[in-house]
Amino acid sequence: MGELPCRWEQLQPTDGPLDPTVAGRLTVKLRYAKTLGLRTLLTIANAPDWASGGPGRSDDPPTAEKLPAYGAFVSELARTRGSLIDAYVPWNEPNLTYFWKPVDPVAYARLQRVAYDAVKRVDPTAIVLSGSIAGGHESAYSFLERAYRSGLRGRVTSSPGTPTRRRARGLERRGPSALILARRPAATARAARAPRPGSADLDHRARLEHLH
Repeated sequence: MGELPCRWEQLQPTDGPLDPTVAGRLTVKLRYAKTLGLRTLLTIANAPDWASGGPGRSDDPPTAEKLPAYGAFVSELARTRGSLIDAYVPWNEPNLTYFWKPVDPVAYARLQRVAYDAVKRVDPTAIVLSGSIAGGHESAYSFLERAYRSGLRGRVTSSPGTPTRRRARGLERRGPSALILARRPAATARAARAPRPGSADLDHRARLEHLH
């Protein structure tokens, strides 16, 4: 699996068409991943200033008023590059203030619904995962539980349900993405796991990160 970050702020720095140079680089990386025989997972985050309302903070999510713009952006990626993308991940670790400030599981669930629907309108067969939840503490489970109650359920591809609290605690200790992986069928979970040190996929990912 080749995991590629997709920074909305770089691809669409102004409220208009995508930057052709940055968009071209993304296409090159996606195609290169395919030549290596990798499946591609695109993590789409980092709202531009015009969408976040917070100049100078590239890690902020879009405001509620700009959620449709995020949906349009994700839809454009699916329409123009969907054949090169195997899975979409709207946002990254939304339960951390580094990526979403202030942390808000209800707002995150709204973003996930917008992104899921935007991709599915273009490609009903697409895989749309939820953002990785940073584990290691009880609040990770609480965040995901609130997000599910607020509409996350039904807007994640093949999500079998919420684990028990006891199981969630164990999953949290296993790493940042364990809670999300627990909600995917085994085949999808295996595809989404990061490659182990020494694997060929790890070398391919390093090449992708340094490809310009």
